[in-house]
Amino acid sequence: MEEFVHLYYIINILGKRIKVLPLDIQNILTPITLAYFVMSDGNFHKTHQIIRLCTNNFTKGEVQLLSTALLNRYGVESRLEHVRNEQYILVIRKTQVAKFQAIVKAHIIPSMLYRIGL
Repeated sequence: MEEFVHLYYIINILGKRIKVLPLDIQNILTPITLAYFVMSDGNFHKTHQIIRLCTNNFTKGEVQLLSTALLNRYGVESRLEHVRNEQYILVIRKTQVAKFQAIVKAHIIPSMLYRIGL
């Protein structure tokens, strides 16, 4: 467990632990990790038919890194959306939702399938 803490958290100059995205996220991003991510920090927007991953606590660069990792590893196109005060979320485009669903569906518990629009 401790090895994962060092991957995802650093101590800032104020001595506070903050969450970060590992630079090698593309190598750690599996269908299971994506499923956990969307079950905890994702939602399906019914009107726009998109999936949003709430990445507000990451920097713009980290969210871009995640977007690039999704594209390179799984061919899923996404975009960054500025929500407020230097906070960005990752949006899985409407045209990419079915592809994303196919990647994570087997790892999503049935009561959480609504988070990917199923």
